[in-house]
Amino acid sequence: MKLIAVCAGVYLIFKQKGALKLLFKNKWVSNILNIFIAVVAFIQVNLGFFGVAMDMVLTDNTDYFHKEFEIGKNTIYVHTLDQGALGKAYHNFYLKCPLPLHRFELKPIEQTDWVLDLQLKATDVGFGVFNGRGEFKHDIGLNGINCT
Repeated sequence: MKLIAVCAGVYLIFKQKGALKLLFKNKWVSNILNIFIAVVAFIQVNLGFFGVAMDMVLTDNTDYFHKEFEIGKNTIYVHTLDQGALGKAYHNFYLKCPLPLHRFELKPIEQTDWVLDLQLKATDVGFGVFNGRGEFKHDIGLNGINCT
């Protein structure tokens, strides 16, 4: 979006080149200002393209790190912390509470060890954490945790 705005701004500035000549009577000042604007525009456009390219190349799989599950009337938000090859991975569970103006508050529930292909299923006291093969891993209660 910023790249489009920068390109539109550069176009509009160079389209109004005559206005700069009227603003500055001295030809040298007008030419120096045009060169300065062209250099800044060149840098901004190139940085914008570089940012877009890096975003396309380095984008993580956000579905892996951020998940939401509906358990009854509650929305459970799960943030996965993956420390890499040498560290331990965890799942942080939060109760997602709605706020005015389409905002929300995350109330911490519990942190558990990492589970491959995380799945949640409702239980009497909260929810159970299962792996992709349906094997039970953790039981997490929602006692005392609510959105009020």
